[in-house]
Amino acid sequence: MGEAFSDEPDNSWFPDVDYVGAWQAAEEAARALNAAVPAVLSDEIKAVPHTGPRGEAVVWLRPESVQVLALLVGFLAVRRMG
Repeated sequence: MGEAFSDEPDNSWFPDVDYVGAWQAAEEAARALNAAVPAVLSDEIKAVPHTGPRGEAVVWLRPESVQVLALLVGFLAVRRMG
């Protein structure tokens, strides 16, 4: 296994942290990405909203979604350089 991100367990909950607000921000970003990519690619991106243990908004991506985005970014980079 790799090194842990912190000494705190993943299921820690802290009082007075706005987990709902963070999740809503992550959900908005995930929805935007999931909706935008099909306009450019036929592949569907699977962005999933999440909230980190300290209340940070997080968007998870499946490995196949990251690969699709990497191809898209690579294509855009080539076009920009050309």
